Amino acid sequence: IPDFYRGDSHIVMLELAVPPGQGQRKVADVFLKYKDLVTRTNQTERSGVSIQYTADRAQMVASINRSVKKNLLGFQTGEALADAATLVAHGQVGNAVKRVDERMVVLGLAAKEWGDRDLDRDGQLLNRYEAVLKQLRATPQLAQSDLGQYVARSLTYAGYKMTR
Repeated sequence: IPDFYRGDSHIVMLELAVPPGQGQRKVADVFLKYKDLVTRTNQTERSGVSIQYTADRAQMVASINRSVKKNLLGFQTGEALADAATLVAHGQVGNAVKRVDERMVVLGLAAKEWGDRDLDRDGQLLNRYEAVLKQLRATPQLAQSDLGQYVARSLTYAGYKMTR
């Protein structure tokens, strides 16, 4: 976790494997220890994390924290771009197109459902990458040229930016 200063905001994402169940269940105790530089004291913040199991789809959808989901979608999009870069570098441009297209569909659905401009912008970025990747797929010698390497580096950079 990077250093935090007044006015800073950092996102820390954790993935938990939660076993099947019913009712409510506590899944984590989260605590943060830090040095308050103003008061020069050690501080601790604690919070419990619980879940409520449900089979009701409407309840599941209503329980989604859009801010958290949006950050997760951004992170997953970055991973998809990095995966596509690796695929291009290994000459698997068709699989790179598929990976970008799958992520574009997910972002498109979320952007439409929530009317979210940021997700729509990310979807448009994926759409542009997909168009370039389709051109590389149609002309295999391009994929193996400097242009293919440039596209792979560009995908890597975009993926890196989205996962940081």
